[in-house]
Amino acid sequence: MLEKVLNSKEYIKEKTTFSIIGLILTSDTIEYYTDGENYLICRANPNTPIWIWNKDTIDESIVNEILVKLDSMLDEEKVIQITAKEIVFKKVMDKYKDIIVDNYFMQKGNYLQMTAYECNNPIKPKSIIGHKERPTDKDLELLAYFQKCDIEDTIREEYSKEVTEEQLFETAKRHIDNPNFYVWKVDNKVVATAGYIDNRVSMVFTNRENRGNGYAGMLCYELCEEIIKQGKTPMLYADADYIPSNRAYQKIGFEEVGNLYNIKIGKAKIKKLER
Repeated sequence: MLEKVLNSKEYIKEKTTFSIIGLILTSDTIEYYTDGENYLICRANPNTPIWIWNKDTIDESIVNEILVKLDSMLDEEKVIQITAKEIVFKKVMDKYKDIIVDNYFMQKGNYLQMTAYECNNPIKPKSIIGHKERPTDKDLELLAYFQKCDIEDTIREEYSKEVTEEQLFETAKRHIDNPNFYVWKVDNKVVATAGYIDNRVSMVFTNRENRGNGYAGMLCYELCEEIIKQGKTPMLYADADYIPSNRAYQKIGFEEVGNLYNIKIGKAKIKKLER
């Protein structure tokens, strides 16, 4: 039944928007539910976010079936992130309104809308100084600081304080070890970062004092060129409400292909989700 959904014209049309599902399907510990036609619910393992794809034409009975399956995946000891299209997201919001992790996402109060983009024809920015290179262990402390700033920018301050210094440095070290992670340097100083997994551009960040200069945009453009040379179409997810980053992506050729919604629910103390 899984293959039937993945090969359906409805899913194939939205394959870029649900790019993460492609990665989830490679996991040896994947958990999924599907009726073989209308929906697919999956996660890589119990510690990772749940992704829900559904046909746009489903009726209320199918939505209720999805919610029943979702119930079986919830754990009172964990906070769970759910990503879905609007019709299912609204039902999740209503059903679990009493256990939403209040205001986890800064931009939208208690949920985050994200836009999926793809880039078939990258547009090179003009007159951006600096160059792309791989980071080294000398950049570890700065990358850990960037990670801290990124968390503060995207979730509420009280939750960002839950992330330890050790976790920040672990993430920074993974970036350095990732052959597809790069930094943008100006006058030998790291001012922005970005990387990619398969064809998905991510880990995009610009140092607060260097924003507005197009550094991350130029870095993303060069990564898009690299991805295209591998025979793939670059894509990424952006916070739909953060206008500057959306404009930056659009300027280098990214075009919107869909919208999804993230929400976190759970009764337990916040726990760090794997990415």
